[in-house]
Amino acid sequence: MKVFEKSDTSFYSDEELSAYQSSLKTYTDYQNTIDTAFMEGEIKGKMEGKEEGRVEGKEVGRVEEKEIVTVNALKKGFDYETIRYLTGLSFAEIDKIKNKYNL
Repeated sequence: MKVFEKSDTSFYSDEELSAYQSSLKTYTDYQNTIDTAFMEGEIKGKMEGKEEGRVEGKEVGRVEEKEIVTVNALKKGFDYETIRYLTGLSFAEIDKIKNKYNL
């Protein structure tokens, strides 16, 4: 806000000047508080976003790993029960992977 910067204080009485300076200080204090809160919120948001990305990436990695294990097990002729035991996947999920890779 530019109002404070454009005020000509040369005609103010001592009391008016003191009130103006106090008002200006209050304004800048509020502005600094808002700016600080915004920056802290932005930093916190970025950190939370990175953590969510890491968690999501790990989950995607686990799913891909289970799919690789399933494909390899199917190629080796393992039965569904053994694959389910190794991967934790359901029979329907194993079947879906089998069909996806035409095994």
